[in-house]
Amino acid sequence: MANNRGSKISLQKKIPPVEELAERFSFISNEILRTNLAIAFQYIIFLIAILDELEVEGTTIASSVHKDMIVHSGTIIESCLHHCVRRYIDSGTVESEDIMPSDWDVKDSKDLYVISETEKVCGVTMHKKTEHFKDNTNFIVVNRAAQKAGILDATLFDKAEKAREMRNKIHLAGQSGIDGAYTKAESKKMFDLANEIISEVESKLKSLT
Repeated sequence: MANNRGSKISLQKKIPPVEELAERFSFISNEILRTNLAIAFQYIIFLIAILDELEVEGTTIASSVHKDMIVHSGTIIESCLHHCVRRYIDSGTVESEDIMPSDWDVKDSKDLYVISETEKVCGVTMHKKTEHFKDNTNFIVVNRAAQKAGILDATLFDKAEKAREMRNKIHLAGQSGIDGAYTKAESKKMFDLANEIISEVESKLKSLT
Protein backbone atom coordinates (compact mmCIF):
# COMPACT_ATOMS: atom_id res chain seq x y z
CA MET A 1 0.00 0.00 0.00
CA ALA A 2 2.84 2.39 0.87
CA ASN A 3 4.49 1.75 -2.49
CA ASN A 4 1.21 2.40 -4.32
CA ARG A 5 0.74 5.62 -2.41
CA GLY A 6 4.28 6.71 -3.19
CA SER A 7 3.74 5.95 -6.87
CA LYS A 8 0.53 7.99 -6.86
CA ILE A 9 2.24 10.97 -5.26
CA SER A 10 5.11 10.67 -7.75
CA LEU A 11 2.68 10.76 -10.68
CA GLN A 12 0.81 13.74 -9.25
CA LYS A 13 4.05 15.70 -8.99
CA LYS A 14 4.80 15.08 -12.67
CA ILE A 15 1.46 16.48 -13.88
CA PRO A 16 1.11 20.29 -13.70
CA PRO A 17 -2.35 21.77 -13.09
CA VAL A 18 -4.39 22.99 -16.06
CA GLU A 19 -4.08 26.60 -14.91
CA GLU A 20 -0.28 26.40 -15.10
CA LEU A 21 -0.29 24.71 -18.50
CA ALA A 22 -2.73 27.32 -19.85
CA GLU A 23 0.05 29.88 -19.48
CA ARG A 24 1.91 28.09 -22.30
CA PHE A 25 -1.02 29.07 -24.51
CA SER A 26 -1.37 32.64 -23.27
CA PHE A 27 -1.19 33.81 -26.91
CA ILE A 28 -4.59 32.17 -27.53
CA SER A 29 -7.19 34.88 -26.92
CA ASN A 30 -10.15 32.48 -26.79
CA GLU A 31 -10.33 31.45 -23.14
CA ILE A 32 -12.30 28.25 -23.78
CA LEU A 33 -9.86 27.12 -26.46
CA ARG A 34 -6.89 28.02 -24.25
CA THR A 35 -8.28 25.87 -21.41
CA ASN A 36 -9.08 22.97 -23.74
CA LEU A 37 -5.55 23.09 -25.16
CA ALA A 38 -4.15 23.01 -21.61
CA ILE A 39 -6.34 19.98 -20.78
CA ALA A 40 -5.10 18.15 -23.88
CA PHE A 41 -1.51 19.07 -22.98
CA GLN A 42 -2.03 17.84 -19.41
CA TYR A 43 -3.33 14.52 -20.74
CA ILE A 44 -0.23 14.07 -22.90
CA ILE A 45 1.99 14.72 -19.85
CA PHE A 46 -0.09 12.19 -17.90
CA LEU A 47 0.45 9.55 -20.61
CA ILE A 48 4.21 10.19 -20.61
CA ALA A 49 4.27 9.82 -16.81
CA ILE A 50 2.29 6.57 -16.99
CA LEU A 51 4.70 5.09 -19.55
CA ASP A 52 7.67 6.05 -17.38
CA GLU A 53 6.02 4.58 -14.29
CA LEU A 54 4.96 1.26 -15.81
CA GLU A 55 8.10 0.72 -17.91
CA VAL A 56 6.16 -0.93 -20.75
CA GLU A 57 8.00 0.64 -23.67
CA GLY A 58 8.05 -1.66 -26.70
CA THR A 59 4.72 -3.33 -25.93
CA THR A 60 1.38 -2.99 -27.74
CA ILE A 61 0.08 -1.05 -24.73
CA ALA A 62 2.90 1.48 -25.15
CA SER A 63 2.15 1.67 -28.88
CA SER A 64 -1.48 2.56 -28.12
CA VAL A 65 -0.36 5.22 -25.64
CA HIS A 66 2.04 6.77 -28.18
CA LYS A 67 -0.77 6.68 -30.73
CA ASP A 68 -2.99 8.62 -28.32
CA MET A 69 -0.25 11.18 -27.74
CA ILE A 70 0.18 11.66 -31.49
CA VAL A 71 -3.56 12.21 -31.96
CA HIS A 72 -3.78 14.78 -29.17
CA SER A 73 -0.61 16.57 -30.30
CA GLY A 74 -2.01 16.79 -33.83
CA THR A 75 -5.25 18.22 -32.47
CA ILE A 76 -3.33 20.87 -30.54
CA ILE A 77 -1.42 21.86 -33.69
CA GLU A 78 -4.60 22.02 -35.75
CA SER A 79 -6.42 24.08 -33.10
CA CYS A 80 -3.59 26.61 -32.76
CA LEU A 81 -3.32 27.06 -36.52
CA HIS A 82 -7.10 27.37 -36.82
CA HIS A 83 -7.17 30.06 -34.14
CA CYS A 84 -4.34 31.94 -35.83
CA VAL A 85 -6.06 31.90 -39.23
CA ARG A 86 -9.30 33.06 -37.59
CA ARG A 87 -7.47 35.95 -35.91
CA TYR A 88 -5.86 36.94 -39.20
CA ILE A 89 -9.28 37.04 -40.89
CA ASP A 90 -11.04 38.84 -38.02
CA SER A 91 -8.28 41.46 -37.78
CA GLY A 92 -8.42 42.16 -41.52
CA THR A 93 -4.84 41.02 -41.99
CA VAL A 94 -6.09 38.70 -44.73
CA GLU A 95 -9.37 38.32 -46.61
CA SER A 96 -11.10 34.96 -46.37
CA GLU A 97 -11.64 34.76 -50.13
CA ASP A 98 -7.88 35.14 -50.68
CA ILE A 99 -6.89 32.12 -48.59
CA MET A 100 -9.85 29.73 -48.76
CA PRO A 101 -10.55 27.27 -51.58
CA SER A 102 -13.11 28.23 -54.20
CA ASP A 103 -15.00 26.48 -56.96
CA TRP A 104 -17.42 27.25 -59.77
CA ASP A 105 -21.11 26.49 -59.25
CA VAL A 106 -23.64 26.23 -62.06
CA LYS A 107 -26.27 28.92 -61.62
CA ASP A 108 -28.36 28.45 -64.79
CA SER A 109 -28.26 25.92 -67.62
CA LYS A 110 -30.00 26.00 -70.99
CA ASP A 111 -30.09 23.27 -73.62
CA LEU A 112 -28.74 24.58 -76.93
CA TYR A 113 -28.52 21.50 -79.11
CA VAL A 114 -29.36 17.81 -78.66
CA ILE A 115 -26.66 15.60 -80.18
CA SER A 116 -28.10 12.23 -79.17
CA GLU A 117 -29.98 10.52 -76.37
CA THR A 118 -26.86 10.66 -74.24
CA GLU A 119 -25.26 13.94 -75.35
CA LYS A 120 -26.34 17.56 -75.64
CA VAL A 121 -24.78 20.99 -75.85
CA CYS A 122 -25.69 23.41 -73.05
CA GLY A 123 -25.12 27.04 -72.25
CA VAL A 124 -24.43 27.66 -68.56
CA THR A 125 -24.02 30.60 -66.22
CA MET A 126 -21.56 29.92 -63.44
CA HIS A 127 -20.51 31.84 -60.36
CA LYS A 128 -17.42 31.47 -58.24
CA LYS A 129 -18.10 30.32 -54.67
CA THR A 130 -15.49 30.59 -51.92
CA GLU A 131 -15.61 28.21 -48.95
CA HIS A 132 -16.19 29.93 -45.61
CA PHE A 133 -13.68 29.50 -42.79
CA LYS A 134 -15.65 27.64 -40.12
CA ASP A 135 -15.11 26.06 -36.72
CA ASN A 136 -15.11 22.64 -38.39
CA THR A 137 -12.82 23.53 -41.32
CA ASN A 138 -10.66 20.45 -41.71
CA PHE A 139 -6.94 20.19 -41.02
CA ILE A 140 -5.71 20.19 -44.64
CA VAL A 141 -7.72 23.34 -45.49
CA VAL A 142 -6.46 25.04 -42.31
CA ASN A 143 -2.86 24.22 -43.25
CA ARG A 144 -3.28 25.58 -46.78
CA ALA A 145 -5.04 28.71 -45.54
CA ALA A 146 -2.25 29.27 -42.99
CA GLN A 147 0.35 29.07 -45.76
CA LYS A 148 -1.55 31.46 -48.03
CA ALA A 149 -1.97 33.87 -45.11
CA GLY A 150 1.80 33.87 -44.50
CA ILE A 151 1.53 32.16 -41.12
CA LEU A 152 3.44 29.12 -42.36
CA ASP A 153 6.32 29.29 -44.82
CA ALA A 154 6.95 26.39 -47.21
CA THR A 155 9.09 24.50 -44.70
CA LEU A 156 6.63 24.83 -41.83
CA PHE A 157 3.71 24.00 -44.14
CA ASP A 158 5.44 20.71 -44.99
CA LYS A 159 5.88 20.04 -41.27
CA ALA A 160 2.23 20.86 -40.56
CA GLU A 161 1.26 18.43 -43.32
CA LYS A 162 3.52 15.79 -41.79
CA ALA A 163 1.77 16.31 -38.46
CA ARG A 164 -1.62 15.99 -40.16
CA GLU A 165 -0.58 12.78 -41.90
CA MET A 166 0.75 11.31 -38.65
CA ARG A 167 -2.50 12.11 -36.89
CA ASN A 168 -4.63 10.70 -39.71
CA LYS A 169 -2.59 7.50 -39.80
CA ILE A 170 -4.48 6.31 -36.73
CA HIS A 171 -7.60 5.25 -38.65
CA LEU A 172 -7.93 1.48 -38.33
CA ALA A 173 -9.92 0.90 -41.51
CA GLY A 174 -7.75 0.13 -44.51
CA GLN A 175 -4.52 -0.44 -42.61
CA SER A 176 -2.29 -3.03 -44.27
CA GLY A 177 -0.59 -4.19 -41.09
CA ILE A 178 -1.12 -4.72 -37.37
CA ASP A 179 -1.91 -1.50 -35.53
CA GLY A 180 0.95 -1.72 -33.04
CA ALA A 181 3.91 0.14 -34.46
CA TYR A 182 3.72 3.48 -32.64
CA THR A 183 6.94 4.20 -30.80
CA LYS A 184 8.56 6.75 -28.53
CA ALA A 185 10.51 8.02 -31.55
CA GLU A 186 7.28 8.72 -33.43
CA SER A 187 5.62 10.55 -30.58
CA LYS A 188 8.81 12.57 -30.05
CA LYS A 189 8.78 13.49 -33.75
CA MET A 190 5.22 14.75 -33.31
CA PHE A 191 6.19 16.71 -30.18
CA ASP A 192 9.04 18.37 -32.09
CA LEU A 193 6.69 19.33 -34.94
CA ALA A 194 4.17 20.68 -32.45
CA ASN A 195 6.75 22.76 -30.61
CA GLU A 196 8.06 24.35 -33.80
CA ILE A 197 4.65 25.10 -35.33
CA ILE A 198 3.10 26.37 -32.09
CA SER A 199 6.09 28.65 -31.49
CA GLU A 200 5.57 30.14 -34.95
CA VAL A 201 1.85 30.60 -34.30
CA GLU A 202 2.68 32.35 -31.03
CA SER A 203 5.09 34.68 -32.82
CA LYS A 204 2.57 35.50 -35.55
CA LEU A 205 -0.25 36.19 -33.08
CA LYS A 206 1.93 38.42 -30.92
CA SER A 207 2.72 40.49 -34.01
CA LEU A 208 -1.00 41.24 -34.38
CA THR A 209 -1.25 42.90 -30.97
